[in-house]
Amino acid sequence: MIGRNNNKELAELLRLTAVMVEIMDDNVFRVRAFEKAANTIESLEEDICILAERGELEGLAGIGKTISRYIAEWCAEGTFSEYEKLKRDFPPGLLELLRIPGLGPKKIKALYTQLGITSIGELEYACLENRLVSIKGFGLKSQQKILSAIEDLKRIQKFRHAPDAYAIADEIMNELRSLKGVRGVTLVGALRRFQEYTDDVDILIEADGSQWINDLLDKGLLHSPAISSDELGVVRITGNFQDMVVDIRQAHGAGAVFVYTGSKNHVNAISSDLSYLLSQGFADETELYRNFGLSFIPPELREGLGEIDAARENNIPPLIEDRDIKGIFHVHTMASDGALDLEKVIQLCLDLGYEYVGISDHSISAAYAGGLTEEKLKRQREEVEIMRERYPQIDIYWGIESDIRPDGSLDYSDDILESFDFVIGSIHSHFKMDKKSMTERILRALSHPCLTMLGHPTGRLILARPGYDVDMDAVLEKAREYRKIIELNSHPYRLDIDWKGCRKAKALGVPISINPDAHNRGDFYLRYGVLTARKGWLSPSDVWNAHDRQSMKKLMMEKPWKI
Repeated sequence: MIGRNNNKELAELLRLTAVMVEIMDDNVFRVRAFEKAANTIESLEEDICILAERGELEGLAGIGKTISRYIAEWCAEGTFSEYEKLKRDFPPGLLELLRIPGLGPKKIKALYTQLGITSIGELEYACLENRLVSIKGFGLKSQQKILSAIEDLKRIQKFRHAPDAYAIADEIMNELRSLKGVRGVTLVGALRRFQEYTDDVDILIEADGSQWINDLLDKGLLHSPAISSDELGVVRITGNFQDMVVDIRQAHGAGAVFVYTGSKNHVNAISSDLSYLLSQGFADETELYRNFGLSFIPPELREGLGEIDAARENNIPPLIEDRDIKGIFHVHTMASDGALDLEKVIQLCLDLGYEYVGISDHSISAAYAGGLTEEKLKRQREEVEIMRERYPQIDIYWGIESDIRPDGSLDYSDDILESFDFVIGSIHSHFKMDKKSMTERILRALSHPCLTMLGHPTGRLILARPGYDVDMDAVLEKAREYRKIIELNSHPYRLDIDWKGCRKAKALGVPISINPDAHNRGDFYLRYGVLTARKGWLSPSDVWNAHDRQSMKKLMMEKPWKI
């Protein structure tokens, strides 16, 4: 590497090494040694590798035998052993946290050691669950600042979570509706079919002439706009709106809505003659499908995965709707890491029209989330009884989100677990177990007679953390065997189990509970969980919390999962 001035590059790597040491190691002297060496090297006028070749390193301030050896390795290999060793054990996402203003190595270390946070996505989710407020050096204001900073970062990233994408789509569509001569605006593409995340928005516009294009450009709504025609000759304008790609096509009619909703596999399986589809005056999509001998196929199912054969046999199931949800489980209160006290939770559920609610705060192992000690459990149970008398118009079920330990056992003794109306078992630690061990861990938990349902079964965080390595087919088979319920966590950053998993569960007859995993007031709305369930072909009969109040009361008394 001699022949270039490498000082800045090596200094940056040494500072990065210092950060990794500070987060992973309590040895402040090692941190200072790397930082001091970096400062010295950056101030040199002569190339560090030339000095290394001449054996002149140890005469420099802050550079002893060990650092000299690292420098020599770097000059020869482009890296050095200590850095590579640290990198092997260092969660790569931790360094991304340095992009958050106000987060230095000390605070990142606290987040990592106390909450197990290893990525920006996990940090955001922890903030949404109010987990930072209990950590020394953090508070409610700093938590809000971190969330704001994360939002700023997300604006420059390619993909958006479903809520962000739909909000952007709504905003641009409202702007389009305000333009003169616009008669109709329709959302199509992947968002109409529902996606957990996306990098673009597709819209159809029906308008008189093309003046809407000039008006749109005059408003400056789209950045870097390009006007063209697509492969079907339809006028198209493409640009960026809030850093998302937006495609707007001027077309109307059921055929256009069908074609541009997609997916391509679905459309081509109906007809490869797209011009025909666009030119026919179908009254609506129901008539279009009927023209091809098919019953109507909801947009969420249009992925070319068996829906056409089902429509040909009139076997498209009635899909779950928001109104079918009669109550919710997996709700946290201030007893652990929720933002609302028990009474406010119940009042909110009544306002939303729910007939029952299942309270399930964190168990004792989740100390980072205020997990309930036995004394706290006793107090909460007494409070639940008071609320039951105060609010007879809603059924209140007392449960727990019990941590599934690495060996598959559940938090608390069997005697305590028996006292709950229901038990959600969830994994909150040791995510990196190998597939066999993780699968055995979950299968053992499912065999526990007190376990009612498996919470967020793969542990994924969308755009932040992949699910842990587990054989979900084996998990669903075991759930069927032991009559357990699988959670569809409706938090839009989880949506776990995903829609493909929902299809597998439905085929096996395993009930799905669409749960909010609610920590804040805004978490009680199940829109994205319902959309995921619909995309997974679920009907009300497949969904546990689509049971009405009386049916649920009967099930909770019978406890079919306790075989």
